[in-house]
Amino acid sequence: MILDILPDGTARHLHSETELAATIDAALAGPRQIRRASEVEFNNGTQKWEVRLPNTDPNTDPLFTDASRTACLMWEDQNSLDHHP
Repeated sequence: MILDILPDGTARHLHSETELAATIDAALAGPRQIRRASEVEFNNGTQKWEVRLPNTDPNTDPLFTDASRTACLMWEDQNSLDHHP
């Protein structure tokens, strides 16, 4: 899990589906806006799993690809996608 507190006081929380439970009760922080930071989808053509940003053109290269979904989820965990809004 990654929790960033920005200079304006905004908090960003990034967690993966491989985490068993969140360590912070986000409901206590007030209203939330939730969006996916990335998507892991199976590509039938390549027979591999792909990590992509949401709403990315499917003709662009994925951020990461592997035959194993677990490997893609691990990649997500290790690459917090900080460079993406």
